[in-house]
Amino acid sequence: MHTMKILLISDTHGANIDLISAYAEEVKAEICIHAGDFGFYDNSSAEAMSQRERVLLIRHSVLPKEEKDKLQKSALREQIQGILQRRLLGGFPDFLADNKRFGWPVYAVWGNHDDSKVIEKMMKSPIPNLKILYENTFVEFDDFVLLGLGGNCLPEKSFVRDCQGIPGMQCRPDSVLAQYSRLIGTAARVPQGKKRILVTHVSPLVEPFLELVAWQVGVDFTISGHMGRKNGETGITDASRFYALVQTYNHLLELYPKAADELRLFSPQPSNHTIQHINLPDAADGCGLLEFTGGRCDFEIRGQDYRETKKTSMGKEMFDLSQSVLRFCASEYSVMLPVADKIIAGKLDADAEIHYTDRMLHCLGYPKMSELLHKCCESIIDRNPDFAMLLLDDEHEMLQGREAPFSDKLRQKYKMRRSMRGK
Repeated sequence: MHTMKILLISDTHGANIDLISAYAEEVKAEICIHAGDFGFYDNSSAEAMSQRERVLLIRHSVLPKEEKDKLQKSALREQIQGILQRRLLGGFPDFLADNKRFGWPVYAVWGNHDDSKVIEKMMKSPIPNLKILYENTFVEFDDFVLLGLGGNCLPEKSFVRDCQGIPGMQCRPDSVLAQYSRLIGTAARVPQGKKRILVTHVSPLVEPFLELVAWQVGVDFTISGHMGRKNGETGITDASRFYALVQTYNHLLELYPKAADELRLFSPQPSNHTIQHINLPDAADGCGLLEFTGGRCDFEIRGQDYRETKKTSMGKEMFDLSQSVLRFCASEYSVMLPVADKIIAGKLDADAEIHYTDRMLHCLGYPKMSELLHKCCESIIDRNPDFAMLLLDDEHEMLQGREAPFSDKLRQKYKMRRSMRGK
């Protein structure tokens, strides 16, 4: 029976975007779910940030302390220039420019440290293998349905505010009541009989209103981030929490009597339903894994304790090396995906093909890179069979004689090309 593995990840904050592909390969995932603070920035985002956001970005960067202190105290223009020069906005601009692509389908909400203008652009013009989850959409799979809404959830501050587009400041997005009302309407269109997963940035274990939303949507799992707990956190909402849900609802009615009509959508009804909440650590500390096998669902959080146990069993040096290699290969694979399209289409000259296929050869421990190299070879054989054969020979040598079945098919194709040329 097929087991579908889903990577759960959150709070990559731009600098750790490559961890999405690294963790996806590590857990052998088919898809990835991201719970916000992705690092949805472009090169104009530093200008749009508040002073506080820029200081937080610098403070949480990997720059040496002396450099951080100097940059934090710099004048506005110098500070913005420093952020751009040191790439503190992270790696997402490379994906926007199609210099990199995600190797797995990624389904993401935004967090409270993302640029709403960048998010809105992606909604209108999606980039490959990345889909934004928001209140008007759901994504259906064989065994489950994904729903989601990101941003900071602050009912007592911004709950009933009118908004156009994504609410809140440009680089400090919120979510408001009107969006959650639309989310309830979207959930009503979801087919019955499948598990429901709700992705939010803020944890329903911390924000009572989101627990109420999850109850009303009738979800089986919630996936969230934001809290920065090194090992994540889990919890359950079931019938024993019904009184607490009623209290949340009544409290909101007291706070916002003018919104009573809209709030009626969230009036909780008794049910025997159980919701499993999964709050993830920041990506730098780990990830989560959700598995569907038939009707059964299992999950785990691989946070700091999990990684420390692995480090102890493998030895620190070996563990750190394996993680560095995996992350490097994941980053290279992301770079090679758009390049491979050009090779397959015959749009690169011979020198460029040699350069990029050589880079692919040096990441052959990464299975997806081998697949990508073979796709390129299949195209190269048609116009330069001898070069394609050299690549396969190099692969054979570097893998110490081990070959994938696809490599054998390519060799057969090469022999056919040679025999046709001989005639």
